[in-house]
Parts: sequence; structure tokens; C-alpha cells
Amino acid sequence: MTDERAAAFFDLDKTLMAGSSSMQFARVARSRGLISRRQVAGWAVDHLKFRLRGATDEETAQLLAVARESIGGSPAKVIDRMWPEVLSGILPRIYPRVLAEVHRHQDEGRLTYIVSAAGADMVASLAEILGMDGGIGTRYVVEDGVYTGELDGPFVYGPGKVTAIERIAAERGIDLEASWSYSDSASDLPMLELVG
Repeated sequence: MTDERAAAFFDLDKTLMAGSSSMQFARVARSRGLISRRQVAGWAVDHLKFRLRGATDEETAQLLAVARESIGGSPAKVIDRMWPEVLSGILPRIYPRVLAEVHRHQDEGRLTYIVSAAGADMVASLAEILGMDGGIGTRYVVEDGVYTGELDGPFVYGPGKVTAIERIAAERGIDLEASWSYSDSASDLPMLELVG
């Protein structure tokens, strides 16, 4: 056997935390004038639907389009400065029992990762705060210090999570057959089927 190791991959929204991280982002983005009150109200309705029944692929694609439109043209510095406030809204929503499961995997020698459609910088920051090995999120193109609104790699949702996990597994020597994943949603079935 090689020196490959196992890992545990955790979805963020409604798995590691109660509700949706996008609502925390929307709240802060509104306070910074990046999105309108009307957009926040629309997101709030979508968030309530998400909490009650999850999101369809079509609804998630619409949310991605809104997110891309919202950050497109925003200076990266402005978005980066939002993360502490966004995270302060997420941390109280972390499920203690799921965090205990993260710790169990760590105690048993497994690497632990958050895998989310949310922005890569925020996901990585949250993973660091929680003492996890990494955060895998959606990356956006930044040119001359400004977000273009275009994706830099796969949208880390559904099959995009598989692509992102396979890349990390190859880089870190992770044995996916010996690994675990956690999610609340059928959209993550590809991620759940990827591991042993």
C-alpha cells in the first residue's frame, strides 16, 4: 500500500451549518451597497425555500447567476474585507454534532474538508477557523484587482464537487475508497458516490 490517506468531506449549507451561507453573504453585501434591498428580499424568499425543501439544480443555477452578477465589477479588496463579518454570521450556525463528527475523523487520522458552492476564499477561511485541513469552494476570476463575475474553474456544486475533490485527492494522496462524505442534498449524490 502507498502512503495514501483517507479524508472526510463535508457539505456546508444545511450540513455543517444551519441554513445557507449565501444569506450571510447577502446580508453583508447589502450593508456594503453591493446588492439592493430588493435582491436581498428575493434571496430571503429563496433561502426560506432552501431551508424547507432544498434547492433544485435550476434554482441553484439562478442563484449562481445572481452571485456572479453581484460580485462582477467589485474590487477584490472589498469582497475580502467582507469575510470576517460573513463568517461571524456563519459560526453561530455551525452544528455542534457535525463539528464533533469532524473532530472524530481528525482523531482517527483523516483529513477534513469543507466542500461548497460558496466562494473559495470564504470556505477556506471557515475551514481554517474550524481547524480543518482545507476548504474547497467556487473560485471567481479577478483581473486587475476586480472580480469579473466569471468562474475560475468548476462551479463546486453537484458534479463540480467531484472534480474539485478528485483534484485535491490527487494533490494530497487521498484514497477516496477509504474516505467519507456528508451532505443533506440529492444534488451531492455524485460526491457521496465518489467515496467508499
